[in-house]
Formats: sequence, structure tokens, C-alpha cells
Amino acid sequence: PFVLEQARHAAEKALAVETSNDTRLDAAFLATLGRPPRDDEHKLMMSVVARSASGSAAESCEAWRHVYQALFGCLDFRYLD
Repeated sequence: PFVLEQARHAAEKALAVETSNDTRLDAAFLATLGRPPRDDEHKLMMSVVARSASGSAAESCEAWRHVYQALFGCLDFRYLD
């Protein structure tokens, strides 16, 4: 529950900034992993976001929550190199 809550907070914060989804995704990666997304990561995450592109604000927030939840769960976030 803690990770889901933090992912929701991060999504809400990201959506509060008026910018493109590409810029928002780059910022999410930089904030969580300290690096920009690779091409394959960018495509995958944008496909998640695109599914909610014509949806409501709640659907958009849910999509971005999934993005942040995935970032919080990846090895680059959990382990210091």
C-alpha cells in the first residue's frame, strides 16, 4: 500500500505541471532513476500513458501511477550501483 500511495502522489505531482507527456516521462525517469529512459523503456511507458490519452483526469492519473509504480519497482531504483 505504501508504494501505491507514493506512486499516486508522484503521478499527481507530475500531472500538476503543464508539459508534454514526453517531457513528463523524462522527468519521471530522472527523478526516480537519475537517468533518461532508454528507447525501449520510453516506448513501453508511453504505451501505458497513451491508453488514457483521451480519458478523464482520473484515468490519466491512474496511468501515470502505473508508470511510477513500475519505476519504483525496478532494480535501478532499489539498488545503489
